[in-house]
Amino acid sequence: MNTDESLDSSCGTWQKNYAKLHEDILTGRTEQKYVAYVCEANSNCGNLGDRILGMTSTFLFSLLTNRAFLSDWQAPLPLDAIFDSPNIDWSYDSLDPEPTIKDLQSSEINVIDFDAQQIDNQFLLSN
Repeated sequence: MNTDESLDSSCGTWQKNYAKLHEDILTGRTEQKYVAYVCEANSNCGNLGDRILGMTSTFLFSLLTNRAFLSDWQAPLPLDAIFDSPNIDWSYDSLDPEPTIKDLQSSEINVIDFDAQQIDNQFLLSN
């Protein structure tokens, strides 16, 4: 039996807390801090396993830093066509971002050709 109560006792309440934070960030009720996983068409994002690992890592980073997680994955199929997201809207179009997101300062991290030193430097610069 999967009730909300049984899920809370086995998994904690982080899902509810994150869903509220995500909604508050997207609606502007709290500071707008985002992390977006972007896999552009014709880029080397790897295969499905690589992409899932990349998204999971990006989502974990968003949890640890109290940011909203967004994903722009359009090729070969849009992410929304592959996975359902009934509780949290994580979709994001990097080519046509919302005005509130477009105006924010951003940093791009290419994790395909990255090493640990670059990650440390980038984190310090963008944090």
